[in-house]
Amino acid sequence: GAGAVLDVVIPAAEAYGEDSGEPPQAIPRDQFPADIPLQKGMGLRAQDAQGTPIMIFITEITESHVMVTPEHPLAGKDLHFHVEVVRVRVASEDEVAHGHPHGPDGNAGH
Repeated sequence: GAGAVLDVVIPAAEAYGEDSGEPPQAIPRDQFPADIPLQKGMGLRAQDAQGTPIMIFITEITESHVMVTPEHPLAGKDLHFHVEVVRVRVASEDEVAHGHPHGPDGNAGH
Protein backbone atom coordinates (compact mmCIF):
# COMPACT_ATOMS: atom_id res chain seq x y z
CA GLY A 1 0.00 0.00 0.00
CA ALA A 2 0.95 3.67 0.29
CA GLY A 3 4.24 4.30 2.03
CA ALA A 4 5.79 1.08 0.76
CA VAL A 5 9.37 1.46 -0.44
CA LEU A 6 10.75 -0.92 -3.03
CA ASP A 7 14.22 -1.40 -4.41
CA VAL A 8 13.96 -2.81 -7.91
CA VAL A 9 16.99 -4.19 -9.73
CA ILE A 10 16.81 -5.00 -13.44
CA PRO A 11 19.86 -6.97 -14.68
CA ALA A 12 21.61 -5.49 -17.73
CA ALA A 13 20.60 -8.44 -19.92
CA GLU A 14 16.92 -7.59 -19.32
CA ALA A 15 17.40 -3.80 -19.48
CA TYR A 16 19.43 -2.36 -22.38
CA GLY A 17 21.49 -5.47 -23.11
CA GLU A 18 25.04 -6.35 -22.30
CA ASP A 19 27.83 -4.08 -23.43
CA SER A 20 29.25 -5.59 -26.62
CA GLY A 21 32.71 -4.22 -25.87
CA GLU A 22 32.92 -2.65 -29.33
CA PRO A 23 34.93 0.57 -29.16
CA PRO A 24 33.10 3.80 -30.15
CA GLN A 25 33.50 4.90 -33.77
CA ALA A 26 34.84 8.35 -34.67
CA ILE A 27 32.73 10.21 -37.22
CA PRO A 28 33.87 13.56 -38.63
CA ARG A 29 31.95 16.41 -36.99
CA ASP A 30 30.94 17.78 -40.39
CA GLN A 31 28.94 14.59 -41.09
CA PHE A 32 26.36 15.80 -38.56
CA PRO A 33 23.86 18.56 -39.36
CA ALA A 34 25.27 21.85 -38.06
CA ASP A 35 21.88 22.90 -36.65
CA ILE A 36 21.67 20.00 -34.18
CA PRO A 37 23.19 20.76 -30.78
CA LEU A 38 25.06 17.53 -30.12
CA GLN A 39 25.27 16.29 -26.55
CA LYS A 40 27.05 13.41 -24.87
CA GLY A 41 24.63 10.52 -24.32
CA MET A 42 22.29 11.80 -27.04
CA GLY A 43 20.65 9.15 -29.23
CA LEU A 44 20.51 9.64 -32.99
CA ARG A 45 18.77 7.70 -35.72
CA ALA A 46 21.20 6.43 -38.31
CA GLN A 47 21.57 3.68 -40.89
CA ASP A 48 24.06 0.88 -40.89
CA ALA A 49 26.00 -0.19 -44.00
CA GLN A 50 23.00 -2.25 -45.18
CA GLY A 51 20.64 0.72 -44.81
CA THR A 52 18.95 -0.73 -41.73
CA PRO A 53 17.76 1.99 -39.33
CA ILE A 54 19.69 1.88 -36.05
CA MET A 55 20.09 4.06 -33.00
CA ILE A 56 23.55 5.38 -32.17
CA PHE A 57 24.58 7.22 -29.04
CA ILE A 58 27.21 9.95 -28.65
CA THR A 59 29.95 9.05 -26.18
CA GLU A 60 32.25 12.01 -26.74
CA ILE A 61 32.44 15.18 -28.84
CA THR A 62 35.67 16.86 -29.95
CA GLU A 63 36.12 19.81 -32.29
CA SER A 64 36.79 17.54 -35.25
CA HIS A 65 35.03 14.26 -34.45
CA VAL A 66 32.01 12.79 -32.74
CA MET A 67 32.48 9.41 -31.05
CA VAL A 68 29.40 7.21 -31.40
CA THR A 69 28.41 3.73 -30.36
CA PRO A 70 25.34 1.56 -31.00
CA GLU A 71 25.37 0.81 -27.27
CA HIS A 72 22.71 2.49 -25.17
CA PRO A 73 24.47 4.55 -22.45
CA LEU A 74 23.00 2.12 -19.91
CA ALA A 75 24.02 -1.06 -21.77
CA GLY A 76 25.98 -3.37 -19.54
CA LYS A 77 24.63 -1.70 -16.42
CA ASP A 78 22.18 -3.20 -13.98
CA LEU A 79 19.42 -0.67 -13.40
CA HIS A 80 18.49 0.14 -9.81
CA PHE A 81 15.22 1.90 -9.07
CA HIS A 82 14.29 3.16 -5.64
CA VAL A 83 10.52 3.38 -5.71
CA GLU A 84 8.26 4.85 -3.08
CA VAL A 85 4.53 4.28 -3.31
CA VAL A 86 2.99 7.68 -2.65
CA ARG A 87 -0.67 6.98 -3.28
CA VAL A 88 -2.75 3.93 -4.06
CA ARG A 89 -6.12 4.27 -5.71
CA VAL A 90 -8.67 1.89 -7.12
CA ALA A 91 -8.42 1.57 -10.90
CA SER A 92 -11.43 2.79 -12.85
CA GLU A 93 -13.36 0.23 -14.90
CA ASP A 94 -11.97 1.87 -18.04
CA GLU A 95 -8.39 1.38 -16.81
CA VAL A 96 -9.09 -2.22 -15.82
CA ALA A 97 -10.48 -2.84 -19.31
CA HIS A 98 -7.37 -1.36 -20.92
CA GLY A 99 -4.92 -2.93 -18.48
CA HIS A 100 -3.06 0.27 -17.62
CA PRO A 101 -3.60 3.51 -15.71
CA HIS A 102 -4.67 6.61 -17.58
CA GLY A 103 -3.41 10.16 -17.12
CA PRO A 104 -5.51 12.96 -15.65
CA ASP A 105 -7.14 13.57 -19.03
CA GLY A 106 -8.21 9.92 -19.22
CA ASN A 107 -5.90 9.14 -22.13
CA ALA A 108 -2.57 7.29 -21.98
CA GLY A 109 -1.35 8.79 -25.22
CA HIS A 110 -3.16 6.55 -27.68
